[in-house]
Amino acid sequence: MKEHIRRACWVAVLIVASAGPGVPASASAAPLDGHWKLWLDYPCKASDKACLNRPSDWFALYLWSSGNHICGQHQATAYFGNQVDEDEGADTSIFGTFNGNQAEVAWKSSWGGSGHAKLDVEGGRLKWHVTDKDEGVSYYPVDAVLMKTHEKPTPWGPSATCKG
Repeated sequence: MKEHIRRACWVAVLIVASAGPGVPASASAAPLDGHWKLWLDYPCKASDKACLNRPSDWFALYLWSSGNHICGQHQATAYFGNQVDEDEGADTSIFGTFNGNQAEVAWKSSWGGSGHAKLDVEGGRLKWHVTDKDEGVSYYPVDAVLMKTHEKPTPWGPSATCKG
């Protein structure tokens, strides 16, 4: 049984610019490489203590590139951290190609869902837009705008060269 204990729920995207183990470092990182993040906090009334003490949701991506291929891992939470959708081990859950600041990727959820998305970096923000998805369960957002961070990635990371 998967054991997921996370405190946060739904919108953060991470992309890490530094190459991880087994991934060749390039002279210049692609604009999409990096750690990107977006948190979703829900509005609460000041008198609603239960609401004020609940965790935020997030969606996160950790992406790296090689040539014109882009690969990555994700993490998303929903229902105030009660549902966690993330990679297991060193598997990649996002893969595709990029050209400059834009990418088209396929993604898969640890809950069985899958689909495609377009990514676009503009003005220091990563825009994520799902273009299609199957009927399987996933907690990826349809649309998200993420900020690049300098946080260290979670224990996920590339263990092999990105081949798309």
